[in-house]
Amino acid sequence: PRSTLFPYTTLFRSTVMIFVTEEISRRTRVKVESDKVPQQDRMPVIKLNRNVKFPTGVYDYSYMTSTFAALGSELGKQPLCAMKISHTMQEWCGNYFGMCTTDAYGMQYTRHSYFEAEGDTDGERIALPTGAWEYEDNLPILIRELEGQWMSDGETRSVMLFPTFQHQRFFHTPHVFISGEIKKESGGPVKIGETSYPATTKWSWSYKDVKGAVWEAYVVDASYPHH
Repeated sequence: PRSTLFPYTTLFRSTVMIFVTEEISRRTRVKVESDKVPQQDRMPVIKLNRNVKFPTGVYDYSYMTSTFAALGSELGKQPLCAMKISHTMQEWCGNYFGMCTTDAYGMQYTRHSYFEAEGDTDGERIALPTGAWEYEDNLPILIRELEGQWMSDGETRSVMLFPTFQHQRFFHTPHVFISGEIKKESGGPVKIGETSYPATTKWSWSYKDVKGAVWEAYVVDASYPHH
């Protein structure tokens, strides 16, 4: 569930999250598909493709966000830090494409939009916070704790969050990091169809931007690989 001033989650008809491992080039951040890319330039990542489609009453929206989190430590950052996030949205008015990449100096942001007020932005530089920070789009990868425990049970962590591309698109908010909070709590048993999960973990995070309060929560299987 996700809560904001505009309850667009009530419109969702299809949401699919696909996790896969692959390699991307450290230099280009493009998927490796041939021997042309030398081994030293290959970065193993876990990729999350989040596909969402929903109607608005007049026409349909469709978008996909791809998040690439490094499986090892890259550029001196912790494992599973997002090295690239790309986002596309299609609706009857036009298309939108946005992408950010993490490098040794900060984050580089690129945008190509159908709308005049947004237009094309190529290579905008955004500084990374000096303290703890995360991309909100990367949190569904981090909360699976595939590289070991990320947060302790019952822990609440203050962190600077870069809101999802999805949120930026719906609310046209600035591309800035916002002070937020992440919580990890023990959850109860969950049954989905014929499958029972005897123990779960509840994750939630929240922040407040120019459009109001944002809150999102997930229930994760306590057993590895933490679906």
